[in-house]
Amino acid sequence: MKNKTNRANFKSSYARLARLFKKSRDKWKDKAIERHKEIRALEVKIRDLEESRARWKAQAKNQNRQQVPNKESSSKTPDKNKETEEADLNHELINIEKDERLVPHNHRYSVLMIRLAIELQLKHISLRGTCGVLALFSWALLESSPSFPTVQNWACRYGLYLLNQPKEYRTDWVFVLDHTVGQGKNKCLVVLGITEENLARVNYCPSHKDMQVLWLEVTGLGTGEVLSDSLEELSKQVGVPTQIVADHGSDVVKGIRLFQEEHPGTIYTYDISHRMATFLKQELSKDTRWNSYFSLCSSCIPKYQQTNMAFICPPRQRTKARFMQTHHQVRWGQNMLRYYDRDDFSLIDTHYSLDQPLLETLSEQFGQTETKELSSLLGNPFSDQVKFHQALAECLGDRVNQIPDIFWEQANAGKRRFLEGYEWLLDYREDLEHYEQLLDWSHFVQKHLKTNGLSEASQQTIEASMSAIEFEDPRMFRLGQKTLKYLQQETETLSEGQVGLASSDIIESVFGTYKSYTDKGPLKEIGKLVLMIPVFVAGTCKEALTAAMETIRSSDVDEWLKKNCGTSMLAKRRQAFAL
Repeated sequence: MKNKTNRANFKSSYARLARLFKKSRDKWKDKAIERHKEIRALEVKIRDLEESRARWKAQAKNQNRQQVPNKESSSKTPDKNKETEEADLNHELINIEKDERLVPHNHRYSVLMIRLAIELQLKHISLRGTCGVLALFSWALLESSPSFPTVQNWACRYGLYLLNQPKEYRTDWVFVLDHTVGQGKNKCLVVLGITEENLARVNYCPSHKDMQVLWLEVTGLGTGEVLSDSLEELSKQVGVPTQIVADHGSDVVKGIRLFQEEHPGTIYTYDISHRMATFLKQELSKDTRWNSYFSLCSSCIPKYQQTNMAFICPPRQRTKARFMQTHHQVRWGQNMLRYYDRDDFSLIDTHYSLDQPLLETLSEQFGQTETKELSSLLGNPFSDQVKFHQALAECLGDRVNQIPDIFWEQANAGKRRFLEGYEWLLDYREDLEHYEQLLDWSHFVQKHLKTNGLSEASQQTIEASMSAIEFEDPRMFRLGQKTLKYLQQETETLSEGQVGLASSDIIESVFGTYKSYTDKGPLKEIGKLVLMIPVFVAGTCKEALTAAMETIRSSDVDEWLKKNCGTSMLAKRRQAFAL
């Protein structure tokens, strides 16, 4: 009875059903055979890789045994040493591959996959782009590609692990601090640290890898009191700093001053980049010629950015910290004047043509009757000056040789086009020379202090350079005097023989990397992506990555975000716009 009931569910005949069932069975059988073949191929590939690693490992061990540490023999047999070095390198690569193929506890993906995913993000590749790259090379990695929330989760867990690592307690820390802001009320205080010992080792010009993220705090109140309390708490953990380098923001200055009241031995240094920008602003912001020059530059961009003169458009002026980047516009003006002096405008237009003003010029010289036939040439382009000369000679005859040189210059369509847009620039030739002198002096002071440190010796060098300058512009003299006064004030706080850090450019670089990364987000708020800042500074390491994945949970990241950032703007938006 049961079979009859089952048979009743199928309306086709027994013969047709048998063929369908047989066809279905054959399909599944073929799929199973193909899967077995793929599994077998992967097993063979893994076996070959293991044999290859073992062979290279044995070869490296044999060469290590044969190597004898002898300076004379090593100097006489460079080829043998080179082979040994290559074998050691291969051995090291084998060990790295073996270690990074390990999978952290309770994880699906290997350390190698996690490290590659974070490294791609450090190269400013988006989360989905990272997953796409990993999927493209999944055949070589022998792993499937993770989803983009997983990749972001790895990066945040690694960043929180780096942030929570205990810092060495020392008495020679140099702090570099600043706030970064985004949409919303939150600010993020970041304190980078480097010891005086390491600062001297890197010649007072540290890079990201030379710094440590000592403090990262998200707060809605970026006041001086909050900053002072944060510095006090940090000092209890790592030690009181000998120097703090920062800009001159009101909240930053107030916080550092309050901290100095409790720790008078700490030196506060005003960042040289911001200080020199302030000096330039004092000298140039009220200069009518300076303001008119930048106004004309800005007006040229929308006029010519979609034309054949787009390649010589002026650079856009920054909306913030303008006097830290004004050299771009001044250098552009100098380059444009040099381009004009070369008198070659073929990149703009190579044609020659007769327009109405030029026709009137010829009429005044030869008379309207003689030049009446030239009206037919109005607006006709000629590929070069020779053909244009021939066309005029057909109407004027030998009198064409009496035409002055300025006429041919004005007939050049490229030059005429250039002058239509940038003739105003010729009036600023002398001004640009003075501006360039001011900016060159500012760059010289910054470069010297950033590469040699802040000390009495650097002050003396800058004083000697200033004494050799001929001050044609009074603004240059005032800028030099202000610079020397600044150096005197900063060096008086240093102890004898001490060399300090003069610039906070390193933290601006970190913030620039962070903002470039967060630009891919829908809202530019201070949120979970601030945990990427320690990653930008420290980079990746397989041991640290393994420890981070095994000790930091996703719930730890959520708890840190809830404590420091609160509910994100995106979550609030989704809640507000929910149906």
